[in-house]
Amino acid sequence: MIVPANAQVMADLAAHGAYVCPLDSKHVGLARPKMLVMYRPGGQGRVFGVDAVETVNQQIDGTREATARTRQIVRDGEPLDAWQRPWTVFHLREAGAIGKITPGIQQGRYLRLDDVLDALTTDHLAVPTLDEAFPARK
Repeated sequence: MIVPANAQVMADLAAHGAYVCPLDSKHVGLARPKMLVMYRPGGQGRVFGVDAVETVNQQIDGTREATARTRQIVRDGEPLDAWQRPWTVFHLREAGAIGKITPGIQQGRYLRLDDVLDALTTDHLAVPTLDEAFPARK
């Protein structure tokens, strides 16, 4: 999957080694992401392996309950589980960088694993349209 890297995303990464998604993520149980690309303004990206996906205030197949490490993450002074909204937390490890990502993205989307692995070699990731990435949707 690919997500835009804003200030909060980068702060979470530095403090917790995680990408924190403030959304219901039922789709994660189906997709089981193995890698995450953080798109940075200017068209570069950092690539991470996904070690674990934890959920807060939701139960999703293929994820695990929030650990003590995840419960230390706060928003506006409150731990994630104190909020009524669901959260999905991706625990990450650095895997590399991509020098050029096109086109730019404004919101997260899923990618094919092979495309990300190829981009680590070629230094370019062409983000496919949804129909290209998931031809079964046609």
